[in-house]
Amino acid sequence: MTKMRPIIALLCLFALGCYSSKLNDPLLDAAEGYFEHLDESKNGPCKLAAVSFVRSLRSGQSWDYGVREATRAVDAAVEKGLSSLGESFVGLSPSCLSAMDAFESALKEEEDPVSPSLRAFLDPLSESDPCAKGGVAAIDALNDGRGVTEAFKAGMESLVMWSMQPTAVPTTSCSKAGMR
Repeated sequence: MTKMRPIIALLCLFALGCYSSKLNDPLLDAAEGYFEHLDESKNGPCKLAAVSFVRSLRSGQSWDYGVREATRAVDAAVEKGLSSLGESFVGLSPSCLSAMDAFESALKEEEDPVSPSLRAFLDPLSESDPCAKGGVAAIDALNDGRGVTEAFKAGMESLVMWSMQPTAVPTTSCSKAGMR
């Protein structure tokens, strides 16, 4: 996401729970690039869930189908003890742990888990990663009732401004998403 264009729009779409086939290729390409390059040893279940979700949408499946596939991916990771994590999730990043908790809580409340889990994943990263900072700003704008255009604008402004800070550290995932 160093060339951040599509990922912030995708984050907005994820947070909204909406999806447009016109945006399919560039946004989902960027999302897949981002999630594929997460560090599996620290984000294994989250990586599997996100990639499953994105690939479901790319194949033309529904949002709900994507959520079910993401849930199955996490369940499979837990069963296999991905990266020796087992059921305890020792070694998972705070971002992934937060996202998994938010995902499960939303499902228990019978709510769409995508927005809260994405926000929970990005929040701990937002102090250094410009892409995460932009994603959080976009999600917050949507939660404040602003439309997609305003959320996209808020996300891009935050991303660009944070990118110029000396403490900004774009991740490999961020960079890979921008190159798609």
